[in-house]
Amino acid sequence: MAMMILDGRTGHELWSLPTRGTTFSSPLTLRTADPGRDAFLFWVLGRQGPATEVVQHPGGAGSHVRRRRHGDDGGDEESHAPSCDAANMPSQELFLVDRDFARTPIRLVELKSIPYYYNYTEEDYRRKKQQEEERFGPPPDFEDAPTEHEDDLTEELIAVTDAAVAGRRTASPANTQDGPADSSRRERRGWEDDRKFPVLLCTPMSPNDRTTGAVGDVDGDGTLDYVYIEGSIAFLKDPGGSHMRMEYRLSINKINLNVSLSEADYVNMQTGQTIYRNGTHVDLLSRNPAGHFRFLPLHQQRWAGYMGQRGDSKV
Repeated sequence: MAMMILDGRTGHELWSLPTRGTTFSSPLTLRTADPGRDAFLFWVLGRQGPATEVVQHPGGAGSHVRRRRHGDDGGDEESHAPSCDAANMPSQELFLVDRDFARTPIRLVELKSIPYYYNYTEEDYRRKKQQEEERFGPPPDFEDAPTEHEDDLTEELIAVTDAAVAGRRTASPANTQDGPADSSRRERRGWEDDRKFPVLLCTPMSPNDRTTGAVGDVDGDGTLDYVYIEGSIAFLKDPGGSHMRMEYRLSINKINLNVSLSEADYVNMQTGQTIYRNGTHVDLLSRNPAGHFRFLPLHQQRWAGYMGQRGDSKV
């Protein structure tokens, strides 16, 4: 998968970003005071490559939810809460690029994943049990069953009923190293009932919105602002790793393009590494992006966003 910017007259490739597992927003085109020099503004999610393989989704493999030790009393988040893999989740980045910064596009904004803490409550547990009973039927009551009836149960039936109690889709045969021993059948029933509630859990809250945004002069100071939606999502799971629900956070943010350029980072597209402006790359430091990009005022921008110049969807 790759993002490409082509010459509108010749069709030649001006810039491309070949990556694996990366998604993009549609780009905005900004006109500058230099004839024929346009700048492109776009979002990239998952540029870090392998980190995109662990993005959570309902029913996906792997889990970023870790269960606290049984018996913990909750306490403060730092000392008792399970750790999250938020630092290993892909970030969402806003890039500005033109023909001079093709190999080292300028990163204006980086949205990172953050740890999201939540409580697994007794109500959540009872809701899960109700859903399991609706799907698999009520669990068998081994304690109340006569001994002769329990002895008549086949290994296959024991495996199926144990799977229903545990909420699993498949089960290992009974009385094997992978399956439950006969003595554990009665213990399984009360295992979750003895859990102490609430259970403190943690999962990454990750950026998940790649809308294009819009360019305008929000505060009327004569310079261009970029307005964008910051949307984040967290997939909440129970202590066993089963998906429960999703939590969303949404905010609308604004940056001034000139101010952001003075604080921006460079990114090397060949190595994928971030080159900060206070680094050792003298050739990059000699180019000041704040002075390089001379954006035309809003009324001279051909297409400041999908809303159009005046919010009427017209150029």
